[in-house]
Amino acid sequence: MSRQFGLYERYSLARTLVGTAPILAFLVNLPETAKEVQKDDVELAVAELLRRYPILRCAVEGAQTREPRYVTNEKLSPSNVVEVREEDGERPEVLLRRGMEEGKGFDLEKGPLWKVVLFGEGKNVESKQRILLVLNHVLSDGTGTRNLFAELISLLHTPPSSPPSSKDSITTLPSTQESTVDLRPSYTHMARVIFAELIVPRLPAFLQSNPSPPCWPNPPLVKPLDQPTGIKHLSIPRIVVAVMKGEGQCNYIKTLHPILHTAAIASLVITLSKNGSTSLPPITGMTPLSIRTSALGHPSATGNYVDDLPSSSLSSSFSLDTPFWPACREYATQLVNRPKGQSGMGMLAFIPDPPLSGAEGEKTGFEKFVEEKCASQTPFSASFEVSNLGVLPPTGWDRAEDKPTGGIEVCWAQTATAFGPALLLNALTPRNGELNITLTWRKDAIPDEEVDAFWETYKKVLPRIASSAIGTNPTFGQMLE
Repeated sequence: MSRQFGLYERYSLARTLVGTAPILAFLVNLPETAKEVQKDDVELAVAELLRRYPILRCAVEGAQTREPRYVTNEKLSPSNVVEVREEDGERPEVLLRRGMEEGKGFDLEKGPLWKVVLFGEGKNVESKQRILLVLNHVLSDGTGTRNLFAELISLLHTPPSSPPSSKDSITTLPSTQESTVDLRPSYTHMARVIFAELIVPRLPAFLQSNPSPPCWPNPPLVKPLDQPTGIKHLSIPRIVVAVMKGEGQCNYIKTLHPILHTAAIASLVITLSKNGSTSLPPITGMTPLSIRTSALGHPSATGNYVDDLPSSSLSSSFSLDTPFWPACREYATQLVNRPKGQSGMGMLAFIPDPPLSGAEGEKTGFEKFVEEKCASQTPFSASFEVSNLGVLPPTGWDRAEDKPTGGIEVCWAQTATAFGPALLLNALTPRNGELNITLTWRKDAIPDEEVDAFWETYKKVLPRIASSAIGTNPTFGQMLE
């Protein structure tokens, strides 16, 4: 079983080959009252996932060619995927960072390109078991991995009645994104992007018009590609989340996501204004969007079906005097009425990718594109991105709605990119549980004091939205007053 990579899958592969592998990591704390999970339980669950999603068996054939392919390894067994480690009581962000670093070492040619780690009980920790899922983006996007993670937990709660049979296995790989979704950009958008990205940088300096100032935090202090991923973590009680949602609805905001996004903008404005400057650099945010749908034959888990909301479609001129709720409504409106024909994913089809000559070490057009982006003096295309995966699907171990405690605790993170959004905010909530958010970024590429100040501000701004302390129509500058 095999198929050729799609455009976004090639993009993820090129990032891996260049040294900025997109790795996703998900962590769950099982309830104290849960039955003890053994390695055999995890391997049985993984066997079922291998049956449901054959791409999980895949390695990559021809990774450094213009036509890489998924190829399944029918001999792959759950024991190749599952590891058991002693619980050492580390904080969630430590385990996530460790998992992401280990994920960069996945063998593309041999596989597997994912793994599951079961942490047992340690001497100095509470009697909770933890499970870590690590996966390369070439297998699945964030929503697909979230669903895969939920299925794994659910299978541990309620194991299959009998071992998976090869006769019942799914025999097709998930379809490519472009074969099911029309992401072709408009001619106007395509011409504008090609001119700006491919033609203007190659013109003599005297022919280039004065560019608009780059967004914060360009230019980086050091080359981001050479820096490790930093990570921070916070957990927000569900009562605070409920009140935040209620405040949003009172201000005609139907979901939590615009609040998380606009709070990040406000926190950056507050942080960058502390030096007394009245002129701030542009602050821009990107939003990944899941376009996964069963109506188009997309599986619940695995495969890549994503687009993004261009940061250029939103204002980047913010100040301490910007009203919070109107900015939030503007963003929410853009999410619903996002521009047509401006797909960043559709533009991947126009990356120059000429035939290879066969010379040793020659790189594909996709790899050269990623390398050029990483080497740019302004590699950050946006100040931040909020990847909000919403609520984890049911697992059987979820907290009861009328109970103040119990249930699973979950969080996730992704490796910071060496180009693209500078700060990645990754949000996930179990059913009736706490909202967990992680922040990842390339350490030392951005001033430590600015990252620390942003995070401390963000941690204060979110709960204040749920209080009456900010008033009915606060500006960004009033969010902490």
